[in-house]
Amino acid sequence: MQPYPPNAGASHAEQPSAALPQAQQPYPAPAYQPYPPQAHAPSQPYPAQQYPPQAYPTQPQVQPEVIDPSQPRCGMCGAVPAKKVAFQGFAGLIFALSIRWYRGYACKTCGTAVSRDLDARTMAFGWWVVYGPLVVVIGLLANALRRRGLAKLAEPWGAQHQPMALGLPAYQRPGPLVVTIIMSGLWLLLLSLIVISAVTSA
Repeated sequence: MQPYPPNAGASHAEQPSAALPQAQQPYPAPAYQPYPPQAHAPSQPYPAQQYPPQAYPTQPQVQPEVIDPSQPRCGMCGAVPAKKVAFQGFAGLIFALSIRWYRGYACKTCGTAVSRDLDARTMAFGWWVVYGPLVVVIGLLANALRRRGLAKLAEPWGAQHQPMALGLPAYQRPGPLVVTIIMSGLWLLLLSLIVISAVTSA
């Protein structure tokens, strides 16, 4: 009987271990050759374009108007031009009559405004006197004629104070208009009764 051969595993264990592989060497970095610098042609500047000088129109300077010290000013706002006027408004007191006047210089705006206010006073209160219709008609006509001179004036300028509010004409104001319509009807009725009475008594 032949003895078993020595254990292969034992003999293998007794053999010296195989040498470990050597550490991997890094790859050498590739040598890059720099590109040779390229020669560029020097840039040529663009020729500057010559534009002919343009003459821009200059606006004329407006000189401020100077008010002549001798020129009359409006007595209410201080504007020019102004005209001397006289307007009146009436108020009846049964047997007496109250008159409110404005006499002095007035510009176109202020003169028209004050005359309209006085007309409204006449239409609202001028009837309350025994000769009321005559007072109202004469007062309104007189103020209307005097306003014609104001209408020829230029627009006011150079005001030193706030001009008067122009306001509506007297015949467009509800209060004076209603009173005028009522009182006109009453006076016409009274006049008709007087005429009828005179005719029947004759």
